[in-house]
Amino acid sequence: MVLRNLRSRLDLDAAVEAGGRESSCPGFGRECVADLDAYDQALVSAALALGVALPSPPPGERRFDPAQRRAVEAGLAGAGLDVGAPGRS
Repeated sequence: MVLRNLRSRLDLDAAVEAGGRESSCPGFGRECVADLDAYDQALVSAALALGVALPSPPPGERRFDPAQRRAVEAGLAGAGLDVGAPGRS
């Protein structure tokens, strides 16, 4: 599953902290931010397919802030699609 694979590659805290500034994302740089953007787009696609409500984008370049991302993940889980990576919360 694309979502689970992307989620497992992300250190979401580091990716969010980077927020487009690759020097802030230890060990990943641009790849970390690109993975976060790909994950967010995959969340949007899954949410649209399953009828899960999406929050309005926050100001800035990210599609979701951390709380919104968790809410979409929870909505997808409620619709039967658990995107959590095995062994991670």
